[in-house]
Amino acid sequence: MNKTILSTSLSTSINIFLFWSLLAFSQTVFSHARWSLTGLVKPRTNSTGLKEPASCGGVARTNTPVVLQSGSTVDVQFEETINHPGYFRIAFSSASDAGFEDNILISNIPEVPATQFYTQSITLPDIECDDCTLQLVQVMTDRTPPTNYYSCADIQLTTTGTLPPPINDTTAPLDVSNLSATSSDTRVTLNWTNPSLDFSGVLILQDTNTVTGSPTMTTRYTLNDTIDGASIVYMGNDETMIANNLSNGNSYYFKAFAYDASLNYSPGVEVNSTLPTNPENFQPEVSIIAEQSQIQTTRVATGAGNVIIQALVTDDNPSDTHQFDWAMTDNRLIDLDNEGSNFTFSPSELEPGTYSIEVEAIDNGVPAKSASATLSIEVIASNNTAPTTDSSGSFNIINLILLLFIIILRHRENLIEKT
Repeated sequence: MNKTILSTSLSTSINIFLFWSLLAFSQTVFSHARWSLTGLVKPRTNSTGLKEPASCGGVARTNTPVVLQSGSTVDVQFEETINHPGYFRIAFSSASDAGFEDNILISNIPEVPATQFYTQSITLPDIECDDCTLQLVQVMTDRTPPTNYYSCADIQLTTTGTLPPPINDTTAPLDVSNLSATSSDTRVTLNWTNPSLDFSGVLILQDTNTVTGSPTMTTRYTLNDTIDGASIVYMGNDETMIANNLSNGNSYYFKAFAYDASLNYSPGVEVNSTLPTNPENFQPEVSIIAEQSQIQTTRVATGAGNVIIQALVTDDNPSDTHQFDWAMTDNRLIDLDNEGSNFTFSPSELEPGTYSIEVEAIDNGVPAKSASATLSIEVIASNNTAPTTDSSGSFNIINLILLLFIIILRHRENLIEKT
């Protein structure tokens, strides 16, 4: 065998090695779910979730835990960035991110298609702890075996739900300032400025009439509690919130109360807003992503299983629903699921080359508006399936690289012996 053939064979082996290595590295950064950035408890990282390791994705604990009351029932919020059949689970650790499997607070929270934000009531353990953790797990059942994504939120549990206050503190903080309300389709956005001194958070009441009630001093409240008929729609220390699922054409009143660590509440400031009767219909935005073997990619192999294409829509009209038209997609690709926003095809019988995928998302507004997106997929010939995974579902990168390197070296030795 001459050197040209040897070089070509080695080049082919190296190309295969690089292809699967890139897929493996991309696996470590693709993710699907996390605690909401604006919810009661916050994720440790802005990443949309981590898959490995199974505790908290290897993200260290922060120094800003949310203080909650031992044994209380609270509403927590999380979001799913990519829809997959399956369910969610919430677990608890009292210290050191350990013991989640022994402290599952709720499981089998169903995944709802086309839903991004979730709110779930949980009852916290009736203990006190300084470095406890809430763990969100997304279990994807369309994988064999099922695979998980993880997101952790740092909390502290105390009997009062607050850190120890200053002794004999009876002085309330100043009210928030610059409170404003902006209405749009089925929602109102509030913005304000928090006081700079003696401040722990803001409680906001919502009603369809002027808010007449006020929170009682030293009383701890949770979301959805009512005070004089008004509902608590926000508790936290951000400076913005969105009230969703409102009725167009109606007026809503919001009253914000600042509070301190001793649960002294300010007098409160109010703002109101009337939603438009016939809100303007805005054009949606749509994008496309592709997955093969749980990896987001635009380069797929014929032997690595089905390819799942998903259309992701953002729409400034929250009440809009959407239909999806894939008719302009390359007709050599056959949709296997017919699930609206998903297009699944098998590449096993396709010729190597580039294939175009196009979707049009049409809303139900008046007048209806639409948006389109395209994605090019490169199909490469491969008789191999995707690399195997370890028990946690993640690629063992070091072992994979070492194995492939040994194969290439042995292949080279065999070729040299034959020359």
